Amino acid sequence: METDVTVIDADYRIDNGEVLIRAFGKTAAGENILIEDRQLQPYFYAVPNENAEELKEEIESRQFTDDDDEPLEVREIEIQDKKLGLEEVKALKISTDIPANVPKLKYPVSKMQEVKECREFDIPFYKRFLIDRGIRPGETVRVNGEQASGDIERKILLEEVTESDKEEPSFSKLAFDLEVIDEEVVMASFYGEDFEKVLSTGEIDEDFVETFESEKELLQRFMAIIEDRDTDIITGYNTDEFDFGVLRERVQKYGMELSLGRDGERMKYNRRGRFKGARLKGRMHLDLFPFISHVVAPGLDSETLDLDSVAEEMLGENKDEVTFEEMKQWWRDSENLEKFARYNLRDSELAYRLSEELVPQIMELSRITGLIPFDACRLTYGQLTENFLLREAFNRNMLAPNRPTRNERRRRQNQGAYEGGFVYTPDSGLYEDVSVFDFRSLYPTVMVAHNISPEVLDLEDCDEKFTLEEFDFFFCQDEQGFFPELIEGLVGSRYELKEKLKDLEEDSLEYERVYSRQQAQKILANSFYGYLGYDGARWYSKESAQATTYLGREYIEDTIDIAEEMGFEIVYGDTDSVFIQGEDVKERKESFLEKVNSTLPEFMELEFEGYFVRGFFTSKASGEGAKKKYALMDEEGGLKITGFEQVRRDWSPVAKETQKKVLNLVLQDRISEAAEEVKETIEALKNQEMPVERLKIHTTLTKPPEEYGSTAPHVEAVKKARKRGMDIEPETTVDYVVTRGGGGISERAELTKFADNYDPDYYIDNQVVPAAVRVLKVFGYTEDELKGKGRQSGLGRFS
Repeated sequence: METDVTVIDADYRIDNGEVLIRAFGKTAAGENILIEDRQLQPYFYAVPNENAEELKEEIESRQFTDDDDEPLEVREIEIQDKKLGLEEVKALKISTDIPANVPKLKYPVSKMQEVKECREFDIPFYKRFLIDRGIRPGETVRVNGEQASGDIERKILLEEVTESDKEEPSFSKLAFDLEVIDEEVVMASFYGEDFEKVLSTGEIDEDFVETFESEKELLQRFMAIIEDRDTDIITGYNTDEFDFGVLRERVQKYGMELSLGRDGERMKYNRRGRFKGARLKGRMHLDLFPFISHVVAPGLDSETLDLDSVAEEMLGENKDEVTFEEMKQWWRDSENLEKFARYNLRDSELAYRLSEELVPQIMELSRITGLIPFDACRLTYGQLTENFLLREAFNRNMLAPNRPTRNERRRRQNQGAYEGGFVYTPDSGLYEDVSVFDFRSLYPTVMVAHNISPEVLDLEDCDEKFTLEEFDFFFCQDEQGFFPELIEGLVGSRYELKEKLKDLEEDSLEYERVYSRQQAQKILANSFYGYLGYDGARWYSKESAQATTYLGREYIEDTIDIAEEMGFEIVYGDTDSVFIQGEDVKERKESFLEKVNSTLPEFMELEFEGYFVRGFFTSKASGEGAKKKYALMDEEGGLKITGFEQVRRDWSPVAKETQKKVLNLVLQDRISEAAEEVKETIEALKNQEMPVERLKIHTTLTKPPEEYGSTAPHVEAVKKARKRGMDIEPETTVDYVVTRGGGGISERAELTKFADNYDPDYYIDNQVVPAAVRVLKVFGYTEDELKGKGRQSGLGRFS
């Protein structure tokens, strides 16, 4: 029987000594499906030195055992035509009984004299299944097989997988959040499209609150809601590291199991290094925090990745202003519990609203990379790229390289770094009429234009070579390489989708899908260059990464030369962008673009990013212009700020706000008013008129306080808070204030909630004035002058 189903999860188990693969999915009609595959056997490849048939016979004649002398079964050997890079080879596909025996069997096989090397023994088996069966999670496929009974609505014993033209189903989603006091769950909230609920063990007079006599009853109701609503996606913020850890401990305390899987399976933790992921079989647990940390954060201004900061930047919304100490006091005194419940619900609501933006991108990354959504939301750029490459290599009949050993990674690290992107150092000061041009996906398009890829590097049999005088290697141009082929497809598709977006309504479902798809393609295309230079990459190639950055520098420098030939002044250049000044640059931008683009190889293109009425560039301590530190103002008065303290979390709000106001005034050419703004802020600090909240400094506690070798303000503040009974775990972002009194800064640091005063001199000398001087020193102002201790001088050249 044929069924169109969208797979969302996959795993395997050993059933009576046989491997059983399970894939969980959903139909467009909303029916839950379990697919079982007993046909696919675990395998790896052996590449012979010479004769494949002879090697096959030799392996078949041997008896292999593991380190404990237990037999290792060779079930089947098949000779296949494969590619090693661009070379056609005969390879032996060697199948065994269970996945755990693949690396065990590979070891003695690889030691045979007749074997050149073994490949693809280190691919997790559930990923092997998805790749081999052509299943991309999040994308609908047609499965054919016999129906059987099971714990899920319908089970299919898989026989065949083919393409489907059916639409993907819609997935139900719930965000949740816990409130824990004295190690006990006192509230749990849910937020969904049509569902708002707070569970509490305290009496609260709100329609959205359910009250329970005990924590055990609350936890039972928590699990029942997920099961009763048959939730597809469970999301939240830092639910891996906090919420599910708490739930597991508290549920175990009462002798229960956290059985949240679709077939009643208990939650399991998948560990990757020091990080863990709470996996619910048959459902998608998508913790937004790791996805934001790994993928979204580079594009955010905020360096503080707590829920409040991210929601403020991405949604323009904030959490309710309540401290943990206030909530603890409310709970113990049974006061303001309605406000406490609304705070708990608000956390779930913000997580849900963030998921509305991010989950579609996660699902698109699943479709493109072939990863289950659980993995797609937790992996780094490099890991996403590698999984995409593994699938595409399979589709091209290529044998994937193996993961590097520790010794190989060490050898790669010892090769040293290579030069990065080009930077044209600016002269500090204020500039009028600045136009910014940048290359469309510079590094990816450089790789396509010059066929930069590991498998075409220094090929012996090559007719057309691309060489660079600076290096002793070349890239063969006879046949398009693996990386350029993939990049060309991603970049080309992305720009087609961007054109399509122009004709769609921004609030439509189609717009959301197309936008998310092009974002996913952008993420992958831009990660190839960095992946090639990563010492843990399967497809590592320092030469490829090195050549890419070198050519990127060359193209930027050539662009600058053309701009100067046309009479423009170069203000700044950075990696893939050039900032140009000229009275008629707006009118002549098309001719400039045409001239530059006529010199570029096919597929590369310089684009106009925008015009800015003014631009400001600061200087280093030496007086030389600073790189990557500038501010631009567009024609509507909007600011684009890069590299200043206002986007750093280790500066207090008053320092950031002051600097932003100064930059705004400077870009309006109101220099003296900017200086006055600083002086007024200093006066308010001296007079103790500044609210303590504007003086807090964020820092992350990366390890327990007692493990720090040197004293730091945030560590000392946490130590004091612990003595007051607060429980603060490592990886927590804390905020502190430097208060008045004797001793050093660290001794006077208090968590903001405990700070009832502040040290004005500290904030003047170490926060506000340094942040302002970063800007105003260019115009001759000194720290002393801003503090009212000296006279300003040296403004002549700016007046």
